[in-house]
Amino acid sequence: MSRKAVPYLLLLLIGLAMAVGGFLLLDTKVTCDGEEMRPGDQCIEYSDTSRKAYTFDEYADKGRRQSLVIMIGGLVIAAGSAFGAWRAGRTQHTQAEAAAAWQQGS
Repeated sequence: MSRKAVPYLLLLLIGLAMAVGGFLLLDTKVTCDGEEMRPGDQCIEYSDTSRKAYTFDEYADKGRRQSLVIMIGGLVIAAGSAFGAWRAGRTQHTQAEAAAAWQQGS
């Protein structure tokens, strides 16, 4: 394994952890302010200038979307870093072959 591949492999692990975490969050209970919500409940979020009320279904959909974004983002990071690690290893291998061919030609 090339030293150039190490950062890519670390990113691969981070991406996989994000993907698994996003997947696990898909199956969590819907909560509002630490309390489990049930169908028919509302959750009200306050900001400095407004308030927003969410139904159980809206809040559950919001959580699912966030989980999917985390999961897909993790998969993209993992795929990109796997490709980067492959390229880093391939570049070093190609350079070694070129050096050996140059030495044989001398």
